[in-house]
This record gives sequence, C-alpha cells and structure tokens, in this order.
Amino acid sequence: MMRALYTAATGMQAQQRNIDTTANNLANVNTTGFKKSTIQFQDLLYYNERNAGVPSSISTQVPVGIHVGHGVKFVSTDKVHTQGNMENTGNDLDLSIDGMGFFQILQPNGIIAYSRDGHFNVDGLGRLVTNDGMLMDPEINIPSDTRKVQVGLDGTVTVFLRDENLPEALGSIQLARFQNPSGLTPIGKNLYLSTPASGNAIVDSPGSG
Repeated sequence: MMRALYTAATGMQAQQRNIDTTANNLANVNTTGFKKSTIQFQDLLYYNERNAGVPSSISTQVPVGIHVGHGVKFVSTDKVHTQGNMENTGNDLDLSIDGMGFFQILQPNGIIAYSRDGHFNVDGLGRLVTNDGMLMDPEINIPSDTRKVQVGLDGTVTVFLRDENLPEALGSIQLARFQNPSGLTPIGKNLYLSTPASGNAIVDSPGSG
C-alpha cells in the first residue's frame, strides 16, 4: 500500500510541474518574443519480479514478465524555438527576426545575454536599449537629429537626418545562433544565457547563417 501511495505521489508531482509550465505559457501569451515550454517525463525504475523468457517448465518459458513500475519523474522543460507571428507596429525601432537567431544584449554585469524580443528604445545617449535599459551589442548610436531609421535585411542600420536627403549608415546588427537553442537558460526579462549544452554563440549578420 505504501509503495502505491508513493507511486501515485510521483504522478501528482509530475502533473504539478506540467500545470505550472502550462500556466506560465498562458501567462506569457502576449509577451514579445516569448517561446512556450514543453515538459518531458520519464518512468522511474522498475522492480522486476520475473523476466520474460524464464523457464516455466522443462520445455516451456513464460512469454511475458512481471515488471512493477515505481512512478514517473519530470526530466526537462524544453523551449519551443519556432517562428512566431510578425506584426507591423509602425515603430522604426521594433525589430523582428525571421528564422533562427537572437539579439545580443549587454547586461550591467558585462555578460552578454540573448533575446528574441526586438522592441528597442533610444536612451539619453542615443544608444539602442531594451525596455530595461540594457544595451544592444554591438552598440548602435542614433543621432539626436534623426527623422527616420531603417534596418536592412542584412542588419545594416541607416538613418535619415533632418535636412538631409541621403541616408547615413551607422553600423550593423549582429545576431547570435546556437547549435542547440533548447540548451539556453532563461533568466527572465526575455533573456537567455548560453550554457555548455547550447554551445557557444555563432555571431554573424542576419541572413548569413
């Protein structure tokens, strides 16, 4: 009886994780760049009371064994890095990534994080920053007399200044790709950190990967 209660309890714990994961997916349905998670389960070790194929008499053997399971465990929550829907906001600084890749974000501690959230603003120094004021890396500086910003498919950032008809190139947005994006660690604020499982970032211009 106690073993049965333990086995049932493992199922309750696993399903609680499943509910928590689903709730987080629903809570972030309108979060820019959010990727839903799926949870993976494995059955626990078995008590093998009798293996299939053991002799049942001199000339016969049992066709099916007796294996008593001990429940279930959750083993991972995997981010589903599929392409989301793109929306035209009319804001020159709202960017989207078509395909794989992440924006590089410089955290205050100097560590580069990665994000699919392409909503950027300009800080008091004209630098492209996230909603939390963290810098895009490499740094892009928008002149104060800019009237229009354009970002090409190759990541090149050009601006049109007041009283100027010709565009001025400012630099290029670089994207990071990973061999295993599911190995990235989410840290909140729409950011991820690389891990040995994700591999090192492969940085290049959009469309070159």
